[in-house]
Amino acid sequence: MKECFKRTVIFVVLLISACGQYEPLQAQEDTEASPPPFGRVPDPTLTRYPPRSAASDEFIGHRFVEEKGQGWGWVKRPRESWHKARWVALKEDPFGAIAPGRARMPKSTDDHNMRYRLWGAFWDRKVYDPKTDEFLEVFILDGWEVIGPDSPPDIPPGPQERTPPKKRDQATKKRVLRHGIDR
Repeated sequence: MKECFKRTVIFVVLLISACGQYEPLQAQEDTEASPPPFGRVPDPTLTRYPPRSAASDEFIGHRFVEEKGQGWGWVKRPRESWHKARWVALKEDPFGAIAPGRARMPKSTDDHNMRYRLWGAFWDRKVYDPKTDEFLEVFILDGWEVIGPDSPPDIPPGPQERTPPKKRDQATKKRVLRHGIDR
């Protein structure tokens, strides 16, 4: 019994003495390269969250806040026209890349009509939006960079199934005739 008590006292003394030897983790000084953790005030000067993997594919995203739905906006490849863009929901990682608007703005909808360079990939599954009774494609966000404000593409918001192909093609043709290109 006395031997067990001695071992317990020695263990507690060693444990207490070891606690003072480690310093707490220091906050990263490079705020431009690190996303704000949950509970921190958004930083409007944050313009970039680099991808964690060099193998991430690059995309262009246009944030569009739709009143009746939960989608994030359109995502397309850099050299594709906007009529090939996909309406997506973003999959964020609280310990990695979070949506640009959530990281930069007081309200996550304050980045309406902002254009971003995105890194990531499309998920092979879809998510359900109960507000519109639709399934949305999912983009797994790995990193982002602000391009700047821009007017929305001339395509209707929402997944392609919501808008008949004929109307979607007509919107693209109007843009090409009006501007000469479909950017």
